Amino acid sequence: MSIKLMSMVWELQSLTQPRKMLLLSIADHASDEGLAWPAVKTLMRKCSLRSDSGTRRAINELVELGWLTKIERPSKERKGKHQQDTNMYQLNLAKLYAEGNIQPAQYTGSKKPSQPVRGEGSPRDGSQDEGSHGDPAQNAQKTPSEPVPGTADPSVKTDPPLNPSCPVAEQPDEPEVDAFLALHPEAVVFSAKKRQWGSVEDLRCAEWIWGRIIRMYEQAAESDGEISRPKEPSWASWANEIRLMCSIDSRTHRQICELYGLVNRDAFWCKNVLSPSKLREKWDELTLKLRANPQGGAVTGGHWNSAEAWENTL
Repeated sequence: MSIKLMSMVWELQSLTQPRKMLLLSIADHASDEGLAWPAVKTLMRKCSLRSDSGTRRAINELVELGWLTKIERPSKERKGKHQQDTNMYQLNLAKLYAEGNIQPAQYTGSKKPSQPVRGEGSPRDGSQDEGSHGDPAQNAQKTPSEPVPGTADPSVKTDPPLNPSCPVAEQPDEPEVDAFLALHPEAVVFSAKKRQWGSVEDLRCAEWIWGRIIRMYEQAAESDGEISRPKEPSWASWANEIRLMCSIDSRTHRQICELYGLVNRDAFWCKNVLSPSKLREKWDELTLKLRANPQGGAVTGGHWNSAEAWENTL
């Protein structure tokens, strides 16, 4: 997962929201160099699209618009079955930098791609329009972290399943999803079955809090090798909790992130408040104790939704 690329995609103004959400999901699987290889079924599930063909058309639209290059790989026969290897995608970093008026810092493309880490409850995409197929990139550079030809995307269920103890969550019926989204048109991440949803700002706030938590764990792991990265949360649940804090408790996204910034810097509370739900539960107590002794002031970089704040998240 590349937080920097995801934050750049969030700031795009020239893309429609559905296309932006799909590009965000691809960037979520990408290394800092923009290389990703999520399966079509993975993107379909994460973006709540209805079919493989609709997902492929949406991807081809992004290719046609120049936001990424699709590197197609041949299918292989495994155990008597014909299986298609996952395609690889290279985000157009130059276009992202140009769109955001950002000067790239000594980009060499020498770093190794990171493995996809994102979990359930990711942004939805409703794009279903036709698009043309982009030309496959030639002579794609291999790295040790690139998937070996003949292997499948680990997030896609296979036969036999790669991890029988972790089945893919049951998806709600399409009519139920359509009815839910009709009631909540601002939802970009949702669980119709659990009646949970969040807007773009709710999700971005949840991502910001998660980035703080991950950085804390990574810093702790430097001195204790037994500490491992925590499991990624349900984004629908987190975004929903933040939405409730705003709509019911009359908080703002800025207030939420400012208070969590204080929590994250407190030696005691940083280990005991690790989710928006716990932050909401302890809000009054945290406000009384931490506002009186802020231990470092406001959240790094000022406004939580600024480029500077995202730069310092991870």
